[in-house]
Amino acid sequence: MKLAGLFLTAMFVTAVIGVLGAVEPISANPGSIVWNFECHTHTHANLTGLTENEIRAELDAVDVAFTAHGYATPKHHAYPFGGYGDEVEAVLAEYRLSGRMVWGFMCTYPITNWYELKGAQLKKTTPLGKIQGWMDDCVADAALLVILTHDVSANPSNYGCTPELLHQTLDYAIEKQNAGLLEVVTIAEAYDYWSTAEQGKAMVVFTFDDAWKSDYENVWPMFKDHGVAGTSYIITGAIENVEWDDTADRLTWAMIEEMSTAGPDNTPPVISNVASSEITSSGAKITWDTDEPSDSVVNYGTSPALGSTESDATMVTSHSITLAGLSEATTYYYEVQSTDSSSNTAVDDNNGSYYTFTTAAPDTTPPTIENVTASSITNNSAIITWDTDEIADSLVKYGTLPGSYTDNKYDSAYVTSHSIGLTGLTANTTYYYVVKSTDPSNNSSESSEYSFTTLEAGATVMHVANIDMFLQTLGVNTNAMAEVTIVDTGNNPVANAMLYGHWENATSDSDSGESDANGVVERWSLQSDSIKKPPSGTTFTFVVDNIVKEGWTYDPEANVETSDSISVP
Repeated sequence: MKLAGLFLTAMFVTAVIGVLGAVEPISANPGSIVWNFECHTHTHANLTGLTENEIRAELDAVDVAFTAHGYATPKHHAYPFGGYGDEVEAVLAEYRLSGRMVWGFMCTYPITNWYELKGAQLKKTTPLGKIQGWMDDCVADAALLVILTHDVSANPSNYGCTPELLHQTLDYAIEKQNAGLLEVVTIAEAYDYWSTAEQGKAMVVFTFDDAWKSDYENVWPMFKDHGVAGTSYIITGAIENVEWDDTADRLTWAMIEEMSTAGPDNTPPVISNVASSEITSSGAKITWDTDEPSDSVVNYGTSPALGSTESDATMVTSHSITLAGLSEATTYYYEVQSTDSSSNTAVDDNNGSYYTFTTAAPDTTPPTIENVTASSITNNSAIITWDTDEIADSLVKYGTLPGSYTDNKYDSAYVTSHSIGLTGLTANTTYYYVVKSTDPSNNSSESSEYSFTTLEAGATVMHVANIDMFLQTLGVNTNAMAEVTIVDTGNNPVANAMLYGHWENATSDSDSGESDANGVVERWSLQSDSIKKPPSGTTFTFVVDNIVKEGWTYDPEANVETSDSISVP
């Protein structure tokens, strides 16, 4: 019985390449949604366990399957189980232009070995902020970022992700593309540029592994809506062999044909949920949804003739336009309009009747301030919070004498739940403060005076004084270890503090450990997952998330360092 579990490889390749040869860059042809298909091996065999001729037989079987269905042989490969080595690379070079690994982060210019192409794993547990950080680094370094995952479903495997996480990831990439900061391309397009370029360019390739049917049902429609394409690394044997455990859950050649020959998008967005809100005497917010990313336009006026326009070129599915400078106590008529990346336009004018709202009379009532509190007090900081009965800005005036406020901290955001952090305070000192909030109509309220006292220096506040990093190699496996020193504000060691942290870059696991009498959380407690034969330059990063000890406060702002890294030489 063939293995067919979701654990088969750690690769989820979001860019599909080579089936029909190289195509124009997606950003240059946004109406074409042609998926790109590449390969694993025919039976998903780990190539490191095969002889050279057995490797060739696997790759030959893949080529036969592609050509039998009218496709050119694939040019790019993803290593099953991440298994590769010098012998595997040498044989693969006879057949393919690249080989993608299942670890690493991104490739910077120049790429000297296309058979050790790095891949960043997108899993169901990968934080969105971390993924967005990958793309920010890709832009900053003009790098090639290859993102990989497996099945995309509501209940994915450990190596897959949910449609929601993929959608959020793709939205962020498209936002960067629309800003001219990067390009979302297939692996074939990336190779065409990077293999001949004289400098790097920020490119993101989405790749999907193992030929799961979710590529067709969940991924492809999402990418079509965004006007871009991805890459699928398929297992031809899983598609064709009915004795495979879960062939019914894999792509079919009919699906592959449909995905690789998709025509231009001629369908305009569908507009829904048009609404007006946050209406004041001089402004209002207009919102609506579309079924695909598109821009935002509101045409409005004091009669059905309209006459005024506000717009936002950002391609989104949840639209919001703020109208300002309106007349008080006046009825306004409006319609909304959205155009997708293929220049298909939809207009919703409420069936010719137009939507309406009426601005409010002038607001002369100041906000009501309540629930003023000082919390999270340390020897040098505190957080001041309060509530208002309407949206307003936030100002804290404070000082060390009653009625004398020599410092202030301001936040211009209009909110009803206010929070201002005060830092750089003096230990064991009483501070007096008032809070003030002003609404959008310039009505202000100021609280009565409150006070708090900072803690004594060195009493019950702790932070990270040092992180030491180590590499450990056992056989072919390498992992990193971190050793963290925790001290109080007087730099005295803090024992029995529980530290929580996580690993980034090469791995994404979490660890915790308790400090000893010297304030040290030893390396044996903070170990990353192991990687088999990591290439030179592979980086392990440990990040401190929190430190907990009863009766103590963790002050991350006082950390000498919050994260540290070590790379394979």
